Amino acid sequence: MGDHSNLSAACNFFHKQYSIAKNDLFKLEALIKTQLIPIDNAFASDAPLECREGCAHCCQLRVVAFPHELIAIYLYINRTFSRNDIRAVRDKVATQFKKIKNLTIDEHFTTNIECPLLEKNKCSIYPVRPLSCAGYNSTSEAACKDSNENPHIVGHEGGGIPMVMEIKLAQELQVYVAGMAIHAAGDDAEQYELIGGLHAIYDDPSIIQRWVKGRKFQNKG
Repeated sequence: MGDHSNLSAACNFFHKQYSIAKNDLFKLEALIKTQLIPIDNAFASDAPLECREGCAHCCQLRVVAFPHELIAIYLYINRTFSRNDIRAVRDKVATQFKKIKNLTIDEHFTTNIECPLLEKNKCSIYPVRPLSCAGYNSTSEAACKDSNENPHIVGHEGGGIPMVMEIKLAQELQVYVAGMAIHAAGDDAEQYELIGGLHAIYDDPSIIQRWVKGRKFQNKG
């Protein structure tokens, strides 16, 4: 009963913060940071992780994101990047989109596609990274290296990467909470492929206002 009450409270809290952010897009960044807190707290435990700054083996994997996460990333880039860097990201998104647009989901899972938001082996939008990225973890860099070098063998979602379950469960719970809260708001609770989603916004920024009005996010990939 206590767990159910806690989950209900978490969904209600997220729904409230989500509604605030929809009415004021400048608050989207705060919403993203709030949804990452349980995952960041799980990472702060004494888990035997081999994840470290500059290790980017997992930044070749297929990533999905909720519409509010995609829009938050787009706005964060516009707020914090220089004009030249904004153009560079837009160009990289376009280049990577050409590589993935005709891939099946299975093909994408088994093909290395470098994230266009990766800069010198570091995430350039780390404070607003999607939940799917935030909860990915590994206790073996060797396994991640093998996954990166042999994606066709390792397969879906990193395959046999050994993970800390506390972190993975924190991620899965936050995805569930976000999905339920978004659905309760009557909005699009689908998760979209990251590169395709960002490409859709760069191709037509008015998609943001359509989302604000409750319309479905397009170009699902």
